[in-house]
Amino acid sequence: MAGKSVPFWLYYITGIGYIYTRKRRNRNYQMYIWRCSGKGATQLIENIYDYLVQKKPEAEIFLKFRKNVEKTKTRKIKLSKETINERFRLVNSLKEARYA
Repeated sequence: MAGKSVPFWLYYITGIGYIYTRKRRNRNYQMYIWRCSGKGATQLIENIYDYLVQKKPEAEIFLKFRKNVEKTKTRKIKLSKETINERFRLVNSLKEARYA
């Protein structure tokens, strides 16, 4: 996204994430990029979930993954093989949903 308006609009409307700039190689313009991750991305997906149609299965997988991460985030323990396998399963099902 090269223009300023959409990234700034997304940040203004959601109040989530951040905007950073990147100079395009061999181009005379600056790119403006809006990003959100972690808790911000989870909050955003939860807020728009009811309005999703085509991307709803992917959002559901994402929320399950984040719930799995949040369960183990505060503990300083080694992840069990079951937890790791569950995360891999969710990531693979997300990839399948994206390219189906």
